[in-house]
Amino acid sequence: MCVLNAAENCGSEKNFLQLASERNVGVVAMKVMGAGVLVGNVPGEDLLRYTLSLPISVAAVGMANFEILESCVKTAKAPVISENEAEQIHKKLNYNRKTHKLPYVH
Repeated sequence: MCVLNAAENCGSEKNFLQLASERNVGVVAMKVMGAGVLVGNVPGEDLLRYTLSLPISVAAVGMANFEILESCVKTAKAPVISENEAEQIHKKLNYNRKTHKLPYVH
């Protein structure tokens, strides 16, 4: 279980995911929405689509109500996004881990 989202919090996510894949280890993504902090520049649906495009086994997504649950299910059923679309989401997010801190990163 690890933090995986479009903010690329620690910068080593790609290496970690590749290693997990090589060792046939499942990955549970958490903090997909960055504890709600990342939603703004990028819609929550795009943040979820970004994380679901990664080589993960499952994404743990917190939901406040049934409407959000339905939206997440709809988003998860959509085709996986391309690397180009994922890069556009990352750029649009405009998150810099050196100058911004998320509430769960110390």
